[in-house]
Amino acid sequence: MDWWARRFRWKRASWRWPTSSTHCCRRARTRRPGPWTPRWLISTHNAVACSTHAVWMRCCAAARSWTRSAANSRPHRHDPGCKAMNPFGRIRQRLMNRPDSEHGQAIVRIVLISLILSYVLVPSVRHSLPLHQHTGVLVIVLTGLGLGLALFGWLLWRPDRSDARRILGMLADYGLMAAGMIQMGEPLAWVYVVVMWVTVGNGLRYGNRYLYLAVAMAVVSFSTTLSMTEYWQRNQRLGVGLAVGLAAVPLYFSSLLRQLTRATAEARRASEAKSRFLANMSHEFRTPLNGLSGMTEVLATTRLDDEQRECLKTIQASTRSLLALVEEVLDISAIEAGKLRINASDFALRDTLQAIALILEPQAKTKGLDYRANVAENVPTLLHGDAIHLQQILLNLVGNAVKFTDHGRVQLTVAVSNAQAATAVHARAGLRLRFEILDTGIGVPVDMRPRLFEAFEQADTGLARRFEGSGLGTTIARGLVQSMGGAIGFDENPEGGSLFWFELPFGPATAKPATSTPPVLQDADATTIPGNVIAFADPFLRHRARVRSMMILVADDHLANRLVLQRLLQKAGHRVTCVDGGEAVLDALAETDYDAAIVDLHMPGVSGLDMLKQLRVMQAGGKPGTPVVVLSADVTPESIRSCEQAGAYAFLAKPVAAVKLLDTLADIAVNQKLRQADPVIVQRGPALSGVVLDPAVLDELAELGMGKEFEREFIQQCLSDAAACVVQLGKAAADQDWERLREHAHAVKGVSSNLGLVGLAEQGGELMRLSEAQLRAEWRQRLEQLNHGLMQGREALALRAQKASDGDVTGNGDSG
Repeated sequence: MDWWARRFRWKRASWRWPTSSTHCCRRARTRRPGPWTPRWLISTHNAVACSTHAVWMRCCAAARSWTRSAANSRPHRHDPGCKAMNPFGRIRQRLMNRPDSEHGQAIVRIVLISLILSYVLVPSVRHSLPLHQHTGVLVIVLTGLGLGLALFGWLLWRPDRSDARRILGMLADYGLMAAGMIQMGEPLAWVYVVVMWVTVGNGLRYGNRYLYLAVAMAVVSFSTTLSMTEYWQRNQRLGVGLAVGLAAVPLYFSSLLRQLTRATAEARRASEAKSRFLANMSHEFRTPLNGLSGMTEVLATTRLDDEQRECLKTIQASTRSLLALVEEVLDISAIEAGKLRINASDFALRDTLQAIALILEPQAKTKGLDYRANVAENVPTLLHGDAIHLQQILLNLVGNAVKFTDHGRVQLTVAVSNAQAATAVHARAGLRLRFEILDTGIGVPVDMRPRLFEAFEQADTGLARRFEGSGLGTTIARGLVQSMGGAIGFDENPEGGSLFWFELPFGPATAKPATSTPPVLQDADATTIPGNVIAFADPFLRHRARVRSMMILVADDHLANRLVLQRLLQKAGHRVTCVDGGEAVLDALAETDYDAAIVDLHMPGVSGLDMLKQLRVMQAGGKPGTPVVVLSADVTPESIRSCEQAGAYAFLAKPVAAVKLLDTLADIAVNQKLRQADPVIVQRGPALSGVVLDPAVLDELAELGMGKEFEREFIQQCLSDAAACVVQLGKAAADQDWERLREHAHAVKGVSSNLGLVGLAEQGGELMRLSEAQLRAEWRQRLEQLNHGLMQGREALALRAQKASDGDVTGNGDSG
């Protein structure tokens, strides 16, 4: 080996890395000498071997340069978490983000030359030619292989687009193919097919300009072959015809390619126009739906007779039906555009199935159907996946089963897929669940099954008239399942009816199942009370009991939307200011400190998004910014993402549900401290220790005009909650669970302040601030004070109610 090294003046280099102690996964840092060049490259002393060796060395240098450039970003193979990457993986990673497919042409070039080399080395071919002729062909083919490797090394070294490299490759291809066909004659006549293939490939990969250039090179090279080869001179007519075809076929192919490109562009424009149309129409539908839905929710809380309430239910059902149709069209649009976002998190499967049952079981019972949901024992309680889209899939498929079944049963079954049922690996590495929805309904006609999952398809016109719907349910289900990495299908139910199934992969849940221990209070001065308060049936009543009155700014360019939000928020006990544009929002927030702002995304002039960006600049570096809730009928992923990036607190779709809006405001009240120094004690008068009731709180409630019945129910529920909290506080003190005691004291403080019971709220606040030593010594005395304060509050509220019934309500705050 040393003799060969001296003969060709090769040198064994030490592979040292200049700037980093870690580099390629395959080589650790070392001063060991590098490897010798492979022996097969120096098997002969002729010029071909030397040129091939030179090409090989260039490729190695390019590879080493590339490896060194990536060294700093790659971990050492002994570093934790390092995964060894083979050379093919490194090459694939290098070529992955190239702007064109030139690397594909380079790989095809090397493969084709290798095949020609193998053909030339076949003994029968080699012995059919004189030695000098065979040697000449071998030199040409090896030269082509060397040039192919050099061009590929150049591409690895500089992966950017290079017109010079493309043209050089084309010259090498056509020149060497012509030289080989001239040198070998008839045995290489079949290379004409390769010439045609390479010409069409250049046009497909690089476009029409390169196609015309490739056609010109191909015609010149093949014409040269015709004039200099004895075989082609004997078959001159055939050769001329092939030469004409070499120009005509690619050019005709080019015209077809232009037509295909034009048709593809038109289809893309039509698809984009459809998406814009759907987005615009959904926005236009949602805007009036927002007013309709919001006003019916407000109307439902008023006193109505039976006939009025029945009419209201019909209006609400029609509104929900129209909204569901709009949602379906938007869903299928997002799925077709590939813009569906998968949000995976831990969830309880049984909670999802219970939510499905709450929606669909009443419909099944109305029709006299037996609805059942069975979950196999080996299915984990907690899963990691997209629970929202899983629920949407089940709602579509189970909803169809209930809709198209008039008698019999609908059964939902969940089990581990057959491929994993016999193993326990899924507990650690995730699992694949199979959902089956079986019904005894009308089934699916045979002629419809091939297009069962196509959009806007229903069985026939008669069914379309009998059963409502858009025909998008199964299409949406299929799109969601495929986006989540699953499979979906249909089987016929032997009992009559249908059997839809789908399989989805789920990961192992990281969270532990919820326990019965009460949650830890995160903020002792939060303005809402925890979940131990009894829930009201009326969402506005429940919200008033949990969240103190907030100052809220509402911005929308539609008067109807402003009126809806104003009525909803006032009914929930908040003070509302309405404006009609983004400029007015900025002016209002510059003059007044609001606890929250609710703005429409699309407003003339300064839009909601622009307003958010300007607001963050205005409030940068000062006190905490105003939480902004964005309402919009444009629910595309791009709009949601833009609002999140601009700093919106939440994004709610129109028509907004009152419960969602109020829950969002409750979250703001918890996570953002309000501007008041003491957000619970009412500050309308001096907070003296002798004051029991501040009547201004309930007077404000009465001014909203919701009726005496509403006020009476509100007071009764709040007093009931306060009494329950005091009882739970005593139990926590007896158990010496001081955190739970503070939690219930906070609840007493919150609910009593909503009634204006200032004294009771002060006692709850003081109890929250006591140390454990003080609580251990004083809890009995403090508990007696709370009971006494609650009794005084009941008496003060009863006295106020009596005065109100006598028409003599006063604003005296020392009624105790």
